[in-house]
Amino acid sequence: MDMRNDKGALWGNWTMMEWLKKKVCQSVFSNDLFWRTYARHKIDLIEEREGKLYAYECKWKDITHKTPKEWTANYPGVPVEFITSENFFPFIVWHNPAFVFPSGLNWYSCISLYNNWNEKKI
Repeated sequence: MDMRNDKGALWGNWTMMEWLKKKVCQSVFSNDLFWRTYARHKIDLIEEREGKLYAYECKWKDITHKTPKEWTANYPGVPVEFITSENFFPFIVWHNPAFVFPSGLNWYSCISLYNNWNEKKI
């Protein structure tokens, strides 16, 4: 994946599609939008549900990311959650009943693997 020059776009597309599948499986209803300024600052996903806004930005690398100043100025109480290749698992799979486990795995083994991976970065 590191050899591709379009990995960010691929990552964002894949993450959003998996997130949409999760929403359908869990019957989560929301208004889904994106946000972009003329200066090309953007937020990949704005989710409006139950009277609240949730903001998500997809980034391939888990480095320090900055929330656009325009976003913070216009939506001061809405933090942006950065979804990366390091932390995506709960965003797209957690509690997803349609997820098919590889042979020999179940929810408990996946949770255990994820917790070990998240704590030790194995």
